Amino acid sequence: MLSIKKILKNLYESHRIGVTTSKTLLWLYVKKDLPKIKGKLGVDLAGGNMNTKRFFSTEKYISVDINQNKLDEGKKNNPDAVAINSKIQDYMKNYQDEKPELLVCLQTFGINTIFQNEETLDVVKMMCNFLKPGGSMIFNAGEFSLNLNKFEQELTPYLKSKFKKVDRKFYGAWILYNKSISGPYKLIFAYIMYVFPFLTKIFNIKQKHVYFCCKNKI
Repeated sequence: MLSIKKILKNLYESHRIGVTTSKTLLWLYVKKDLPKIKGKLGVDLAGGNMNTKRFFSTEKYISVDINQNKLDEGKKNNPDAVAINSKIQDYMKNYQDEKPELLVCLQTFGINTIFQNEETLDVVKMMCNFLKPGGSMIFNAGEFSLNLNKFEQELTPYLKSKFKKVDRKFYGAWILYNKSISGPYKLIFAYIMYVFPFLTKIFNIKQKHVYFCCKNKI
């Protein structure tokens, strides 16, 4: 019989803990939504070392990234994965013969300083066009070189015209970016915000990221 300590350890290790509580909250959203999406092909855009692969339920997994070293690291731990060294824009332009049922792009738009953030809206639309009919996509965006409110206001109506279901969440606040908080407490704080998202509104906390889960492309 498993001890309570062992159960808690297994529960903790089943989660992806981010550098901050805000990132940990993102992985809670992903852990909830991503495993439910099935299909033959799932593509992890800017997937790097493939840490998100654990949440994919597609038969085939592809990680696309411009960093070959990260892809090599991910391939060592995930020998069944396919690694493609490419800009995500170039990948979607050049691999039209193998369109996916699932596209994921996390911690890139308005977050990664290497990405061309001024192209974010166009790339999200490219993702939508690249998907198979009935497909789904998950992505998030931050406010680095991106007007997050304007981006969300322009993008949400577009996505709702292309998908049967669009789930959007704003998240992230000052307390959630404290890197000194230890892993277990990050998870606890992340779950509090996950279960009680209205707390950010009560305290008028500015939220610096937005998360989208779009299902069933029309």
